[in-house]
Amino acid sequence: MVPSHGAGSRPAIAFITDAVRVAGSEVWLLETLPRLRAAGLEPSVYFPPHPGLDAFTARFSEAGIRVERYADWEELAHQTAALDLRIVQAGNPQTYTALLPRLTRPRLVLSHDQMRFFYPLGLEALYRALFALSKARAWRAADGVLTVSSWAAEFLHSLGLSQAVGLFNGVDPQRFRPATPAERVQLRATFGFNRFTVLYPARLSPEKNHWALLGTARRTPEYRYVLVGEGELTGLLRRLAPGNVEFWGRRTDLPQLYRAADTLLQPTLAENQSLATLEAMASGLPVVTSLIPAQLELITPEVTGLALRPVPALLAQALRRLEQTPTLGQRLGQAAREHVLKHHTLEASAQRLAQALWHYL
Repeated sequence: MVPSHGAGSRPAIAFITDAVRVAGSEVWLLETLPRLRAAGLEPSVYFPPHPGLDAFTARFSEAGIRVERYADWEELAHQTAALDLRIVQAGNPQTYTALLPRLTRPRLVLSHDQMRFFYPLGLEALYRALFALSKARAWRAADGVLTVSSWAAEFLHSLGLSQAVGLFNGVDPQRFRPATPAERVQLRATFGFNRFTVLYPARLSPEKNHWALLGTARRTPEYRYVLVGEGELTGLLRRLAPGNVEFWGRRTDLPQLYRAADTLLQPTLAENQSLATLEAMASGLPVVTSLIPAQLELITPEVTGLALRPVPALLAQALRRLEQTPTLGQRLGQAAREHVLKHHTLEASAQRLAQALWHYL
């Protein structure tokens, strides 16, 4: 157990996750926690003992972040009791219900969750009700709730969580950057991108609205669509996809894919400040996405990207604009990267998180 900080030492902060696999939130921790040390904090990370996480957790140690594994909630509460601050980032609502009351105060929630799904036919209202009765109710036991968009904080305020604070996501603009002309030619040859290529990196799940992408692909058979990611809908989408849609699974070369593609199409029905959007923007790749609140914190329509109702006819029209007017894509991509450099770098995101954490110390 790490003792609480004394005079002149760094506050010790535990970041706790219930992850059973590596997803975007866990990658965010890996990228962000080392940067908190520059702000005078000493973060550590607590993972459950799933063997599939071993290689990933080793990367935290390589980055100078202490890693602990826990067997159960009681052990975890004991392990973190003497630290200065405890932060829970969980996917399962039951984790918050079971764990938060056991943790020593102060204890926070850090959430990247998609808190509102813009589903049709009354399903949006149903999801809101379920969210309010599960995670939002459990979060009342926390001393603070940190989320990654202003919209999400306002949404939580509407559910009675007045302690919610909106932060913002950030990406590394050196890792995600535009290609040089020569590099782009080489990458497109490597990936076989010999026609207008549309990229969509996302989990293959209902809220990502791959149905709209499939409909768009049918309207634009001359374009190539590359889907990166896996999920519960993989098999069904493969069976329904037209021939110009390809499933590339999980990839470790997303920065290169952003540099090689012609546009990011993201017809999502739920986001809480999308990292994929920010990665594409930093790469100078024009973005076509949905008119939903968290996306509109990143995409100013016709300035840093195109935002519209995610229906195939409109999406196809937007893609044709980009394909037929290359200068439009160049202008949008350049403005998008400038926006990331000013407002959404990893360094700025980590600094904002550190400021929020110091408030509780």
